[in-house]
Amino acid sequence: MRIVIADDNKDAADLLSLFLAAEGHTVVATVYDGESAVRETVKSGADLAILDIDMPGKTGYEAACDIHAAAPGTFLVGLSGLPQKKSAATFHDYIIKPLDVDRLLGIIKKLATSDDSTRMQ
Repeated sequence: MRIVIADDNKDAADLLSLFLAAEGHTVVATVYDGESAVRETVKSGADLAILDIDMPGKTGYEAACDIHAAAPGTFLVGLSGLPQKKSAATFHDYIIKPLDVDRLLGIIKKLATSDDSTRMQ
């Protein structure tokens, strides 16, 4: 499972990256803005991108739209301190902070064990 993490809170992003790596996942990039999230997700062919919503410049919503267009097979999880404001179609799943790591690990496990035809449901 190749994962990109994007959050403008560098400590939170780095901690999540370390946690997921310790759980045996491959974090291919940890970035701190939406533009880098799009670039690294597309470049790496990531299976999963975890995107904070409120990032300066390109928001998580904007990054998700760009990733959908450039890498439609990437599973997208939105992460925010606020309830989801935009269309649920933007993300495949959405977690409200504080991060529930058990829920995130459940999403990753389900994604890892699904095939391409069921992973986006």
